[in-house]
Amino acid sequence: MCALRGARDWYSNSEVRNQTDYAKKYTLDIDHIFPKSKYQKESYNESILYKTLLRKRTNISKSDQVVGKLLIKTLKENFQNNKKEFLKTLQGHFINSTAFDHLLEDDHEKFVQEREHEILKEIGKDHYVVETPWSTVTGHDLSEFHLSVDQEM
Repeated sequence: MCALRGARDWYSNSEVRNQTDYAKKYTLDIDHIFPKSKYQKESYNESILYKTLLRKRTNISKSDQVVGKLLIKTLKENFQNNKKEFLKTLQGHFINSTAFDHLLEDDHEKFVQEREHEILKEIGKDHYVVETPWSTVTGHDLSEFHLSVDQEM
């Protein structure tokens, strides 16, 4: 969904598309927004709501950095403190300004709620679905949905 939405890599601000783009010059990773190395004991970190698509080089360079500190550094160094442009880039990953604030605060729970809301809004646009919390529709929290990097899509 991020690639279809025109997501851009957080760090390089280049397009994030599928593996066959760029004549395979760039590869993509499914990134744990909250670094797996720091939060590997947290089961929520495997939820699809905590993952996004980034260039492999970006994913490796951000490795185990705390996401809030990384975002502040990226905003300063790569977006010349232009928060509006940076938020536009993050919006491609279903991260709005409220979710961004939760990332800066390292607030996993509020972040996932806000991101879930953004993803469901997008699904609703394409399928004329009335905006309803996922848990109300299915009885399950979308954060329980896990996608393994090794799984075929």
